[in-house]
Parts: sequence; C-alpha cells; structure tokens
Amino acid sequence: MRSRSPSRLAFIVMLASIIEVGALNLAAGSDFCITNIETMVGKGFHVPPRGKCKPWLGYTINGEGGPNSGTGTACTAADGSHVAITVTTMYPASADTIFTSITLPLPLGTGTPTFSETGLVAPTGYGLFRVSPTTTAGPCNPALPAP
Repeated sequence: MRSRSPSRLAFIVMLASIIEVGALNLAAGSDFCITNIETMVGKGFHVPPRGKCKPWLGYTINGEGGPNSGTGTACTAADGSHVAITVTTMYPASADTIFTSITLPLPLGTGTPTFSETGLVAPTGYGLFRVSPTTTAGPCNPALPAP
C-alpha cells in the first residue's frame, strides 16, 4: 500500500475545507434583497451575467402585511452597466397586483438605482402607485427566513 505524501494530504484537506466553506457561504447568502418603500426578497437570486436574464422568485415584506409572493425577470445589459428587474407581486389581503420596475447600476452600490411601481389597486383601478428615490440592493444581510 502506497502512503500519501504530507503535501498531497495537506492539499486534499485544504481543498475539502474550501469546498465546505464555499457551500456554507452560498447556502447562507443565497437571497438577494431590494429595499426601498418595502423589502423585496429574491430567493436564491444572483445578478445574471452580461447579456443574460434569469427568473426572480420571491416575496415582498411591507407595512400591508405579507409576505406576499412575487415573480419576475432580471436581465443584465450586454455592456454590464446595469440590471433591470421587473416583478409582479400579489397582495391577497387587499386584492392588489403591483408591477415593480427596478434598474440597478452595476457594480452594485454604484450610481443611482431607479424604482417605480404601478398597479391594479382595488377598487380604484390602474395607475401610478409610487416612486422611491432611495433604493438599496444586494445580498440580504442579515439573511431573512423563508415565509
């Protein structure tokens, strides 16, 4: 039986540790939060690469109760300058449906994000709902529990 050299064994142990820590970090920080008038949580969401889109699946927490489920799409510009996110959120308690449009400059934390919402607000109908000049986005910190 051949014995392993100490350097090879050390490499294997180090590689296993890196994989374990990486998996823990991904599991702990896999949600993405957008905070303005409310907090929108994308479960397991990460900004897509340049020129790509990916689904947004999550929920919204606000003063009207919740969590309220939301789905949509996020697309990063081909030049990597921003990501545009659109989400439709249902509010069963009030029978409202809200359409949110968010543009986040990339890299995150640079520039000024834009945020606007329109909605089918019962019973008044469709119209501009609200605009927020202060929007922050990034990994949820602290991580929020699933509803």
